[in-house]
Amino acid sequence: MKRKLMIALINVVLGLFAIYYSFFIRREAFIASHHNFIACQIIQLYPKSGSRTHPTARVIYHGKEYFTNIRSGENLNIGYNDTTFHYDPLFDKVFCRNQRADKGIPLVFLLFLSSFLLWIDPSVKRSKARPKTQVLECNQNKTTK
Repeated sequence: MKRKLMIALINVVLGLFAIYYSFFIRREAFIASHHNFIACQIIQLYPKSGSRTHPTARVIYHGKEYFTNIRSGENLNIGYNDTTFHYDPLFDKVFCRNQRADKGIPLVFLLFLSSFLLWIDPSVKRSKARPKTQVLECNQNKTTK
């Protein structure tokens, strides 16, 4: 019973994460395609990127400071910018649209669907297709002919 409860909890959490992630990415795509770029002030750039870090920037928009990821190939300078960033009023977030983030949606849903494999009980023994007694009877019939 405890195992089933844990598996159900894992399924629910992964399902909610998949829905949230797809909503978040689709919302960014909608804002990027239907709204103009915002005019903001870049106050600091962190161009270093690695396997776990992305280039980031500190931006001031309407007197409020935001910390956002930027694309690695983006040539940005400190100062005024009106060609790169978008603003999401629902999440109060400034972002730089990254097309590669869309590729994560199928992966998240695949992870969610694969979590249903946890319901398979590994302790259940599977029966073989043919019992040994039938194999012996077939061999005896062949020798008598």
